Amino acid sequence: PELDDQQIANLSSSTPNRGLDLVFRASHISGCPIEVKGLIEQKSKDVQTISEETISMLDTTRIKDVALKGENVRVPMEFLRKQANGLRSRDKSIPTNILLLGAPGTGKTDMAILTAHWAAVPIYQLNSPKAGIVGETERRATLQTRIFASTTPSLGFIDEITEAMPMQRTHNLDSGASDSVMQALLNTLSDNSREGQSMLIATTNCGYKMGAAMRDRFVVVPVIMPAIEDFPEIICSIAKQISGVLSINPQDNYIQQAAKEFYDKHIMPRRIRAALKLVCQQEGLTPKAILDAANDANPLDEASWLAAVYADLSAISLTVSKRLLPWYGREDSYPFPDYIKQILDENMEVDPVKLNQELNRLQPYVNV
Repeated sequence: PELDDQQIANLSSSTPNRGLDLVFRASHISGCPIEVKGLIEQKSKDVQTISEETISMLDTTRIKDVALKGENVRVPMEFLRKQANGLRSRDKSIPTNILLLGAPGTGKTDMAILTAHWAAVPIYQLNSPKAGIVGETERRATLQTRIFASTTPSLGFIDEITEAMPMQRTHNLDSGASDSVMQALLNTLSDNSREGQSMLIATTNCGYKMGAAMRDRFVVVPVIMPAIEDFPEIICSIAKQISGVLSINPQDNYIQQAAKEFYDKHIMPRRIRAALKLVCQQEGLTPKAILDAANDANPLDEASWLAAVYADLSAISLTVSKRLLPWYGREDSYPFPDYIKQILDENMEVDPVKLNQELNRLQPYVNV
């Protein structure tokens, strides 16, 4: 009952029928109904087998209860939902490649999976095709490209693309394997036949590691760290995800204090989740326990914080359009953090000179 006809078609397409046949036979013999989880697991196994582990299928049900909160995710979420609707209707005008760029722990991976959920298409993670045998990398890269091209409609996903794939042409000692992987990826990104049929979303904290030839094939969307005003809702959303049923008022005094404590310590949502999980195991999640978790949390060290700021500023500098900046059209009411105020001119526009100066100042701290 959780699937409609289109989703069932997507789950049963572009893979051998043998795996699906096994699912139906097992259901018939055991008398147990076919479930969504079983179909997804079988599809994932089939895709991994025929792609020789270069592609794996992600489970979109993992974000079923995820609610991303905050002003800085609003614009990228609206943009991605619009593109998801376009993919669902096979609109050829939507971008085929999107890069979500920003500091760690800002929800980029969840956004990509949500996009596949909105578009009602399967999402495939593209893994590095590199192999240890001479010639195998080239063959696996070609196989990956061919299999991904055949799995339409779909959404491809590369997490931390700057670490997973070679991003620029440099001298290397792997007999051209990296160049072959990069060339195969460039061919995939430039394939016009994918328009309206498939989309590829990549994430990274390190856009500066990408060569111009690679970066120019993406629409860069900044996903920057949340503002202090966003923290109460973020904390409550994470607490609900952890507890399942807990509902806490973001205006609660304990939550407000916890939000300020987390923000002052530069602790982003990923580490907030870890801190709340720890306190949940020991005493359960209450507003007072959440404040205790914030007080007990160790602050992010200065070098890591400055590296995260660099990632955000780098994302702003590489954004394809100022319309994708979270404060576009809301300059008078947007809660600008201090590190962004420093790069703005008197008209609240990004000053490229100030931005480059700040990037150069932070360069020694880059280790995102």
